[in-house]
Order: sequence, then C-alpha cells, then structure tokens
Amino acid sequence: MERNFVGRAQELEALLGALARAVAGQPGVARLTGEPGIGKTRTAQEFVEHAQHLDVLALWGRCPQEQGAPPYWPWLQLICRYAALKDESVLGQILGAAAA
Repeated sequence: MERNFVGRAQELEALLGALARAVAGQPGVARLTGEPGIGKTRTAQEFVEHAQHLDVLALWGRCPQEQGAPPYWPWLQLICRYAALKDESVLGQILGAAAA
C-alpha cells in the first residue's frame, strides 16, 4: 500500500534543496526539529526515499527530549548506522585506528 505524504511540504522541499546541493558537491548538515507528533519522522522517511532514488546514502537519528539520553546521541546513531552498512576492512580504511 502506497502512503500519501501530507503536510510538511515546505520542510521536505528544504531538505531536498540541501540534498541537491550535496549532490552538486556542496555538502552540509540538515536539521529537522519540532514538537512531538508533527510529522518529523514521516518527513525524514520521505526524504530518505528521495535520496535512495538518487543512489545517495541518507542517515538520520532521533534525539528524545527525556533526560538520560547519552551525550551526542543523534551523532552516535548516525555513526552506528553508517558502520552497520560497511564491512570492517572499509571502515578500517576510512577511520584508521579509530575504527574499533
């Protein structure tokens, strides 16, 4: 079943603009923020689908507002997701001694 994407079009367009700039050689970081329940996760999922159609790796993480989240939690999620996609030899080449 195909899901329709409703709302958050402005935010998605901003993310797709950042994606177009990155594909053109201008890397950057995008941040999607807002109150709980307004569609951030669904917008991120839609963005990832667009990136996959361009054969671009898009990583994203979540940061709960509750206390107790580990320091740098969104960044740790990105690094772990990236590492899960690569084999150890590739990670060793990219990260050197820090790969472990």
